Amino acid sequence: MLSEDEVHARLRSASAPVAALDSNVVFGNGLLRILVEVSRWNKDGVDGPKLRLVIPALVHAEHTAFERRKHGPDFDITKLRAPLQTHNFLFDPPTSDNDTDHWVAPFDVTAAESCAEALARRWGTEKEWDRERKLRRWDSSPVDLYIWAQAAANDWLLVTNDTGHEFADARAAITNDAIFRKALARGRAAENSP
Repeated sequence: MLSEDEVHARLRSASAPVAALDSNVVFGNGLLRILVEVSRWNKDGVDGPKLRLVIPALVHAEHTAFERRKHGPDFDITKLRAPLQTHNFLFDPPTSDNDTDHWVAPFDVTAAESCAEALARRWGTEKEWDRERKLRRWDSSPVDLYIWAQAAANDWLLVTNDTGHEFADARAAITNDAIFRKALARGRAAENSP
């Protein structure tokens, strides 16, 4: 996991910073807390690209499935989408790097192929994959690995509160919710020190 200093430096130096939010950060009060800090970050008067948030479609799928099971026949997808739309989340990617909206990133053919490439770079052979899967007791295709791979393939900072085996030794920019919010609270104009 990246430290607060590493997250702050990455966000300040990126030409178009994007943070991908994992399921355990998005739903509940986590998204609202992050949106408050992102809003402050983006309004601090410093020129340059704004930080945008992305919710990978697989995260949205996890949450949608949970809510469908919870509410059964009373489930209403519009109630699930409404809070995201209220906070300017698009259900299609933004059209330019200057767009300040956040979005739900699709998991289409391009994303699938990018994820496969990121996973292959991390575990290059079937033997390496099987060894890692057995060592970490993964099921055959854990969704968290695909969320990580989509973030890695797009050079997004992944914000997750998972501390288990899913992201151990993952070679990507990963941090947790608390560290991410602390780095944001320092602001874009702040020097790279706490």
